[in-house]
Amino acid sequence: MTDEDWNTVVKVHLHGTYALTHEVWPHMIQNKYGRIIVTTSAAGLYGNFGQVNYSSAKMALVAFMKSLAQEGEKYNIAVNAVSPIAASRMTETVVPADILTLLRPSYVAPLVAKLCHQDCNTSGAVFECGGGLIASVKLQRNKGVFLGTANNPPTVEDIDENWSSILSFEGNESEYPQSAKDSLMAVVTRSSAVQPAAQPAAQPAAQPAAQPAAQPAAKPAAQVNASTNSKKTRITDTSAGPFKSAVIIDVLRDLITEDVVKRAKAVFVFDITNTDKQNRKWTLDLKNGKGGIQDGIPSNVKPDATLSVSDSDFVRLVYQEVNPQKLFMTGKLKVKGNIAIAMKFEQILRSMEERARGRL
Repeated sequence: MTDEDWNTVVKVHLHGTYALTHEVWPHMIQNKYGRIIVTTSAAGLYGNFGQVNYSSAKMALVAFMKSLAQEGEKYNIAVNAVSPIAASRMTETVVPADILTLLRPSYVAPLVAKLCHQDCNTSGAVFECGGGLIASVKLQRNKGVFLGTANNPPTVEDIDENWSSILSFEGNESEYPQSAKDSLMAVVTRSSAVQPAAQPAAQPAAQPAAQPAAQPAAKPAAQVNASTNSKKTRITDTSAGPFKSAVIIDVLRDLITEDVVKRAKAVFVFDITNTDKQNRKWTLDLKNGKGGIQDGIPSNVKPDATLSVSDSDFVRLVYQEVNPQKLFMTGKLKVKGNIAIAMKFEQILRSMEERARGRL
């Protein structure tokens, strides 16, 4: 393949799509509406012998589409990719004539029309289409393995010993990542190799003067499910204290059971700051004895993870109004210690959810 062969194909398929999109994009943003469909191909999705230039350009269009879909979301611009299964000069020599009749453009056009319609809000998707088949295509990631430790990366020998597991897609634990964040969060939330960071010297229990006590909150007559949304009454809505999270902490205190402690095996510290810049800390001990919640950080307890978050975001987290991964990725939830354990807190909350009904 010559440089000219490479450059010509990439210029037509990749740069050509960029050039057209570049012209219409500002108008779509201004109108807060747009629909873009890029044309990829099976050669791009799966590769094809002898078509490195064409395959590369067509797969690049998938990344082009995925990125534009994210950028266009807030402007009501939907961007998708279609991989037509169509008759061509290449396929007509190897595909029977009766099959070729099914590979006409008329079998692809209806999907394109659907994706162009103002009522279709699907964006960031890849479709294979032709001969009556219309299917979605997405990346799949297997469960994977975690090797090494926080201080020692895996060796080539470690990888070699686990090679079959690294390649295997058996079982029902495959994942379908949708963004670059999903790749990072797979490590953050699941890596058994992540070790707790060195903890500072234990702090004495918080003094009342430095950490104002929350006012006791009256329990409302009509209380709702822990998974309630913001349109319903919440226990925190009746709190008169400076920390709405304190009301939730009081409820969680009563929900700790031996089963929760047995499954969690972790100590969490909640470092919470309210809108007046006041700060309180609570220690949720789900590792020692029967567990419990204490104000401050007891000197005889070593936290596995410290979660620093605002009072309002802590409430939203408990009521499932915000994704903890989103808080973490945007810097609104800061974690010290074992990040993998910290991310287990949401799972612990959900395990308490049934017993929390009527309390939060």
